[in-house]
Amino acid sequence: MKRKLTRVLFFMAFMVSIVSATFAQEVIHGIVQDELGNPQSNVKVRLTGASMLSDLTMKDGKFTVVLTQGSSREVLFESGDFSAKKIIIPAGKDNITVTLSKESKVNEYGSSVDITAINAEMQDAVLHFESTDKDFQLWFDNRVMVDGAAFFGSDDDQIGNGAKIRRARFAIKTRVWKNWGGELDVDFSSDELSVKDAFIRYGWNNGIVKVGNFKEPFSMEATTSSRYQSFMESPMITEMAPGRHIGFGASYWLNHFLFQAGVFTNVMNNVLIEDQNKNVGTDEGYSLTGRVVWIPVNKDNRLIHLGGSVSYRTPTLPEYGDPTQAFRINMRAETDVNRKKYVDTDFIENSKYALMAGGELAAQYNNIKFQGEYIMQDIHRRNDLQKVNIQGWFAAATWMITGENYVYNSSESEFTRIGMKKNGKGAIEAALRYSYMDANDLDAGVKGGEAEIITAGINYYVNPSVKFMLNYSWVNQDRYANGKGKYTTDMLAPTGESGIDFSTIALRVEIDF
Repeated sequence: MKRKLTRVLFFMAFMVSIVSATFAQEVIHGIVQDELGNPQSNVKVRLTGASMLSDLTMKDGKFTVVLTQGSSREVLFESGDFSAKKIIIPAGKDNITVTLSKESKVNEYGSSVDITAINAEMQDAVLHFESTDKDFQLWFDNRVMVDGAAFFGSDDDQIGNGAKIRRARFAIKTRVWKNWGGELDVDFSSDELSVKDAFIRYGWNNGIVKVGNFKEPFSMEATTSSRYQSFMESPMITEMAPGRHIGFGASYWLNHFLFQAGVFTNVMNNVLIEDQNKNVGTDEGYSLTGRVVWIPVNKDNRLIHLGGSVSYRTPTLPEYGDPTQAFRINMRAETDVNRKKYVDTDFIENSKYALMAGGELAAQYNNIKFQGEYIMQDIHRRNDLQKVNIQGWFAAATWMITGENYVYNSSESEFTRIGMKKNGKGAIEAALRYSYMDANDLDAGVKGGEAEIITAGINYYVNPSVKFMLNYSWVNQDRYANGKGKYTTDMLAPTGESGIDFSTIALRVEIDF
């Protein structure tokens, strides 16, 4: 009897201890947030020493931890976006608020830096990186173009066939702290390194300001990237348009209008100054350039684009041995394999300033696009010399045979990519262009030459990154288009006749990435 009583008492004591331990559990509630007070979900919450995960925070950042008698009161909070954090929960404490800080590391200079996760994705066949908070963006704009060309039909000047790397461009573009950005673009073709774009930008709403080296805002064709052009080379008149120069520019677009303006020097690097101590006060020249575009129609794959550009320019510092205060206009016959410049005014000496003006018209109807431009330049001279007038124009039409549409960028007022179909069959485009240039002003004594070029092309877009281009061009030039007398012509023939004429068949393979 006594033994049975002992067993009963022992069993009762055991049950009491179990019940006491059960009721000794402590339930702790809390919320996890970042330094800005934003709730953080999916944060791991674990008791130190425990082998199992205790909890994951909910969408509102809330969590629950159950403490038992004798368990650790140290809780670990872990998240991929933040530094891990340990806290010790005081006895009797409930409704805990835990604030996590961004992960911090030390850079190569020994300074603490914040780490922010990034996302990588393809945008229009370009690799694009973006931070999770969208404050930082980085992307590439690279392209390689390999050209080959054959020339025939010229009896006056034998032109050698050939091939070349037309472009080997490497560009990095970035946007930081949402509003700031920049670009560095270099070209490795022609066995040399040349800087293309190198600028800093600040953007807000519908406006952008830039400082550095970039294209002056003149002409739709001249400012359009080579990766988006439907012909292997731009028309002749774009070589008369200003290119890239160091300066300050601003753009603003609103509804159906775009306004661009800037002030620039006329050279990027003053390679003409051999000794700065001996050439104090040498002048690079400057330009004031602006462009206005009106887009009355832009919807349902229908577009009408009207624009105009103006530029005031002073003479550029010449190369060694060349006359000062001089403009010179020369241009290739829309091929880069043959770099001969038949149209060449030579140096127009005693130049005071030049005024340039251009008009542009473009239209789109579904898969058909039209574009045309006119550019003229008046060179005003000193010593009562007559001004010189140079002018030219072009008209082009393109047709996406496979039905793709052209994409128009309103902030730049230019056509960019084509809307590729996702059928894996690629796209085919037909193109036709007439280009005319008149660099003669016989009244002013300038005989730079007159030329017209008809180009027909067919383009095959394998995918958004790879393109094949085939161009046929017929070049007709007058007797003054002789490369400043370097190339043989019949100088006794009537004006406009007996120039150097030829045809070109050219092929390009291009990859953009």
